[in-house]
Amino acid sequence: MKRIDSVNARPDQNGIGKAGFNDNADLSGQDATYLTPEWCNHVQEEISNVIEGFGVNLDPKKKDQMLHILLMITDRIKTLEARIIEDIKVGDLFITTLLFENGAAVKVHKGYGEWEKLGAGHALLSNPSVDENAPSWMKILGGMGGELKHALTLSELTKHSHKVYQSGDENTVVGYERAQHLAGSIRSDVGYAMNDDIQDAGEGEAFNIIQPSMIVGVWRRLS
Repeated sequence: MKRIDSVNARPDQNGIGKAGFNDNADLSGQDATYLTPEWCNHVQEEISNVIEGFGVNLDPKKKDQMLHILLMITDRIKTLEARIIEDIKVGDLFITTLLFENGAAVKVHKGYGEWEKLGAGHALLSNPSVDENAPSWMKILGGMGGELKHALTLSELTKHSHKVYQSGDENTVVGYERAQHLAGSIRSDVGYAMNDDIQDAGEGEAFNIIQPSMIVGVWRRLS
């Protein structure tokens, strides 16, 4: 496309550096802006190329071909704007920080699909484990396991030993920790004075084994 550039085109008619048409009535002896064949051909081909570029042949009997092209473009834009893009395929996950009451609420939010909540209260682990020491549920896609708290069994305690201390009568041997709970005086010459007032330590309660975590919503698309 080009702007008119005939000898009497008005400089800056449409802004700085943008020549244009003018009747030039304010200029003594100056004709109105001339049309040139070159400029007319430019305008003709600019319009024709738009119409033909959309696969429409020029029809000399019609004066609204450009209008129909523009209306067609507008319709396509409206169709695209109204289109729901299904960015999550069936079987894939939608992970979000938004709280949804149920799958129906997720459908309203996404605009498509049926959804189910996945793995409530479970951390997500990537891919089935190939470690031979991993529990069986970790080797299956979709497997679930683990626990929030755990109480150690005797076999799970680290193997260890204690010093032992003998009472003054040389007949009773006790561990150091147990000796600390024995009632009576501790004398270097006679050892521990023993009696039946013995207290056990520890309650054996399960302890928290959860790693630092953040809760997010996880939904699986069903259809």
